[in-house]
Amino acid sequence: VYRLRDLKWSYNDANKALSLRYFEKPDQILYYKNLEREGAGAFDVNGVDMEKIDAHIIESFLRNGIEEEVENFVDGYLSAYGDQNISSMIFCHYVTMHSYLCVLRFQRSIGNSEEQVLQVCGSLNEEIGRISSQEAMRAFMIRLFQKSMELRNQVNNRKYGKLIRDAKEYIQKHCGESDLSLNKVASTVNV
Repeated sequence: VYRLRDLKWSYNDANKALSLRYFEKPDQILYYKNLEREGAGAFDVNGVDMEKIDAHIIESFLRNGIEEEVENFVDGYLSAYGDQNISSMIFCHYVTMHSYLCVLRFQRSIGNSEEQVLQVCGSLNEEIGRISSQEAMRAFMIRLFQKSMELRNQVNNRKYGKLIRDAKEYIQKHCGESDLSLNKVASTVNV
């Protein structure tokens, strides 16, 4: 600043640069000449496919999907947001938080506590601090969904494990009988 009257403009430019930190990669130096870039960090609402970003889609996938499908699901889900939007760090953090909260809600619905989710999936605050790129967000989401499915499978094993063991035991005891049928096994284990 060469003159005192220019201090106001310098302050405004510094504030603009400070606010752009949400749209750029962390630990970057922003220069004045780069502040006026056309569309820097712009959000394109038309680039978002609103039908594909519903929280119920994530919950449905967590309920019915398998671990081998996670990477393809995450790629498809992220593509619904649009490439330009995902390049914004603040938007990456939003998508991360949204995904984590969907996992938490799903886990509560199947009987797991918040502490169990925290223990297996990690702390949201710590994970958000580690996300510095679109690739890091994608990797986190893949890991988060895989861990969530592991928790889901543990619940299912606890829930149906005794039922399956009883059915196997009945079949082993009565495998030589000619009238053994699926209906008889099912009625014996109360299914």
